[in-house]
Amino acid sequence: MFFRFLNVYLCHRFNLKVMETTTIAQADTYTGKVASVKVEAGESSEGSRRRYPAYGWMCREAKLDKNGEEKPGHSVVWLFTTREGAMAHAVKVMEREEKKLREHMERKAADKAAKACDHYAAGDILHNTWGWEQTNVDYYQVVKVTDKCIYVEQVDAKVTVTEGGFMCGVSEPVAGSFKAGGNKYRLTVKGGGALSRPESYHSFTKWDGTPKRVSWYG
Repeated sequence: MFFRFLNVYLCHRFNLKVMETTTIAQADTYTGKVASVKVEAGESSEGSRRRYPAYGWMCREAKLDKNGEEKPGHSVVWLFTTREGAMAHAVKVMEREEKKLREHMERKAADKAAKACDHYAAGDILHNTWGWEQTNVDYYQVVKVTDKCIYVEQVDAKVTVTEGGFMCGVSEPVAGSFKAGGNKYRLTVKGGGALSRPESYHSFTKWDGTPKRVSWYG
């Protein structure tokens, strides 16, 4: 029942032209839209046929903006020697885009249904690993949980130098020891317990209790 409703919604919202795979494959021309992609298949243009006489059929993919209009310079044309090849490619594109759209809608539904208390509680420790030429690990403690969000504050870390290592070691959080001047965030809880990212280098994960590797320079 859900997927029947989803199919009707997609057709209305994104102007999805529903056609059976066999119908597309047997057609002489085809045009369909799925979310942000428009697909056209049929005979190639007169110019293409002059330049590539063996390739008389084409399949064109064009990116669409939020208004459903084609984005200039955002299209690609695939040439084929047979009608069957062009239509088969159109089928693949439609199936790919329909799958992406379904997954997007499912993620949105999961995000909407997510409850922070199902995944987190006050006192939980999160960690964020980041860095380019060195590995940094920051730890955060959950101090408040609401319906959709958690509030976290950075805590101190205890670093142990690895025996025989060079400027590297392992770190563990010190729960309850909030870092002076440390970061504080409100994080939105999404489907499956995933968390929003205040900064591009953030990827918060619940700490599993094992020491995390760190490295440094100087």
